Amino acid sequence: LSGGYAPSPVSLLPTTPPAAAGSLAVTIVDADVAGINFGYNDEGALTGLVGTTTKDPVGDLDRQIETLIDDNSDTFDFGYATGSIGDRVWNDLDGNGAQDGGEPGINGVTVRLIDDNTGFVVDTRVTSGDGIYTFDKVPPGDYTVEVVPPAGFDPTFDLDGTLDDRTSLTLGVAEDLDDVDFGYRASTCLVIIDEETVDNDILTIEQAAWSHGVEPDYLVNDDRPTEVGNPPLRWNELFPGDVVLLPGGEVDDEGWFDLPEAIRYADDRTTDLSDEEWIQAFVDGTLPQDQLDKVRDVMPLRNPELLALVGRTCTAIVYDSDISINYVPLYANLQGARYGRFTFKVLAVEVPGSIPESQSSTSLYDLWLEVLPPAEPAANLVVPIHDHEPDSIQVTRARFNRRHGMLTVYGESNFAPPGGAHGAEMFLSVDGVDAGTDPAIDPSLLDQEMTFNPARGRYEFTLGGITENLKGRRLTIYTDEGGVDNVLVE
Repeated sequence: LSGGYAPSPVSLLPTTPPAAAGSLAVTIVDADVAGINFGYNDEGALTGLVGTTTKDPVGDLDRQIETLIDDNSDTFDFGYATGSIGDRVWNDLDGNGAQDGGEPGINGVTVRLIDDNTGFVVDTRVTSGDGIYTFDKVPPGDYTVEVVPPAGFDPTFDLDGTLDDRTSLTLGVAEDLDDVDFGYRASTCLVIIDEETVDNDILTIEQAAWSHGVEPDYLVNDDRPTEVGNPPLRWNELFPGDVVLLPGGEVDDEGWFDLPEAIRYADDRTTDLSDEEWIQAFVDGTLPQDQLDKVRDVMPLRNPELLALVGRTCTAIVYDSDISINYVPLYANLQGARYGRFTFKVLAVEVPGSIPESQSSTSLYDLWLEVLPPAEPAANLVVPIHDHEPDSIQVTRARFNRRHGMLTVYGESNFAPPGGAHGAEMFLSVDGVDAGTDPAIDPSLLDQEMTFNPARGRYEFTLGGITENLKGRRLTIYTDEGGVDNVLVE
């Protein structure tokens, strides 16, 4: 007997040749076996394995019959097929559920293989080597792969789309399932906010403060700005659970920003701190002011990035002033006093214009936030870096035909393909029936992609069958290159 796979060794050792011509039936067992005349016993085939080779005349893959006359045989071979399940647990830095280039694996994550028929854990692995795991020599059957989620991370991808740290599957004979991936992103992201978004004279902050019988500057720490340390806002400590609508700033005067993962300076200065140490010192508020000027690749967050924050929990370092941005090359001055750390969950976005601070033609999305208890950020938000000025865009038509329920929108951009430097993609959103007063009511249209018409040199969007009246609604168009234009639908 040779070849094939068994969970423990199988040996059939001939010690005495057969006394006369005849047939020998050998049944494979899950143990070491030795005996006279091939010394077989009858305890069944290898549990869970599927035979692939046999000499049995009726095709029994766990039995071989051969006639021996004063002879030895070394041809009793049995093949058994197994498969494998695996692949990768990765850090989905942008949270889009896809394994983009440069997104690392997460090592040290426990992954379990559960037999669906018994409910028992049959094998366990720990990810290593860029988040890789593999269960090998697996018999065919129904299984569940279960991940013990890494601390500080939320799921963004699993194969069956349930985002519950588990995937159920069926493994066929000799099948290798090498696409059972799990994506995770850091639970609490780090962002930067300036006074364009959080200040004591923003209407919605004033209303929140007065509802609690306190002054707005007390709520957001505007009465105790500091250049040393970043204490939690009193808002987080005293009134978690508040829901508030705050502005996102304007193009060329943004209010939300992202730190890069690699810290560099525009004037080629160096720091003795590692990237992780620098970012942690920034969060703690212990970096000297001279290390906060001309920080490269501090990216302003515009509509695509603000929209991607929905559902995220973030901790923002809040400044008591505007953050000065140089666009080409991209760097920021992060010097100055701060209010501290502001922790929140982004519930939704609104088409700009429902609050006084977002009524310009280039205003970015307003954001509905739920104020949370203080929390430390787990990781940077990761967004694409645009090392150039935002594109200049314009709505040339935004018209609703009520009779036919038809919305027609045209837009232009100086980055439009094919002659544009970047080939911008353009999107639109239209305010909902709540006019921006309820985070539970989504905009009527949100993040709808417009199509570029090269013959007319414009972006176009047409949608029919609309039953609600869109005339007079706020509409915003924007591109992935930073441009925004806001109008009312005619």
